[in-house]
Amino acid sequence: MKKETVALIALIVIVLASLSVFVVATNTTVFSDLFAARETVAVGDCVNVSYIGRYASNNTVFDSSYADVKNKTRDTPLQVYVSYNKTATAPKTGYSSDMIKGFMDGLIGMSEGQTKTVGPILPKDAYGDNKLKVGDQFWTKVLTASYSNRTLNQTCVVDSMDAGNITLQWVNISFPENFTMPEGILMEDLRQAYMTIYDMFPPYFLWENSSHVVNITNDSVAIYSTPNRSVNITKNVTFFNMADKVGFVFPNVTTASWNDSTITITTNPKKGALYVMDFQGTVINITIGNITATHVNITAEAQGQNQSLELNRTITFNRTYYLRRFYVLPTMYAQYIIGDDVTRAGYSLNALAGESLIFELTVDKIYKTS
Repeated sequence: MKKETVALIALIVIVLASLSVFVVATNTTVFSDLFAARETVAVGDCVNVSYIGRYASNNTVFDSSYADVKNKTRDTPLQVYVSYNKTATAPKTGYSSDMIKGFMDGLIGMSEGQTKTVGPILPKDAYGDNKLKVGDQFWTKVLTASYSNRTLNQTCVVDSMDAGNITLQWVNISFPENFTMPEGILMEDLRQAYMTIYDMFPPYFLWENSSHVVNITNDSVAIYSTPNRSVNITKNVTFFNMADKVGFVFPNVTTASWNDSTITITTNPKKGALYVMDFQGTVINITIGNITATHVNITAEAQGQNQSLELNRTITFNRTYYLRRFYVLPTMYAQYIIGDDVTRAGYSLNALAGESLIFELTVDKIYKTS
């Protein structure tokens, strides 16, 4: 019996060896394919990824690349640039690294065609631990606008919020005794915004450290400005945009006067005079045209383009300005406006903040750009 067993084993070995020789003879790539190292996702690659995202708490789907999640059909894969720098420029057009850390962690090391479940991903590696809520505070400079960095540091509290809008209130109001006003402020209700999101102030900024707070109410902060020069208001050509009026202040030919309630600027340039203005790095050449008792016509040339404007020679505005304390931001714009400030304060605007997540990932294609 022992001899028969040995003979059977020897026969099996001979048959297997013969089959191996036949396979190698007919397909010389079989072993190279079988043992070849499979390419895996690495930092620097561009990858097409199909995914299903679920809440870890109840396995409910919150997002997917599949239009039909159940059958995994009508797929639009993500085009992912594998990098932990969310603002990095991908070497392949259309690919983005704006993914959460847990997603990237799970993707790295996967091979083409592989499907893997990643998670639960904790909030700290997903969309943050602390979702912004009513009562949370952060400070920001974006509520005011300035060409010359005269923005105000403002502390804001979330007064109310829902799926559509966030209402902020400016709190803990503090100013130096005298300060320089900025050029504009965020519109009170951005739901009404069109093309621009800032309301521009009268040109109080022409006089440095000449404004101070005179009253604070629940809705506004009253600022009163006292010009400190009536002539030689500016050394350089200065532009301002006040409501429906556009103005230019020219060196040596613009004067100011004021009474208890208003400030008046009057400009008296000479026809044919030439001025050069540097506006945020763009050189604008200004030629003074016809002058009447009420208006000045100018031609402005920048980068080969010309524009003619008619300016009021005299512009009058109130010495008191009421800075609002409430702002309504549509949630869809909030990330772009206050997102960085909210993140710096330790909060997140993302609806998935505070949630642990699970992703089912399938690597469809790897582009080895790393």
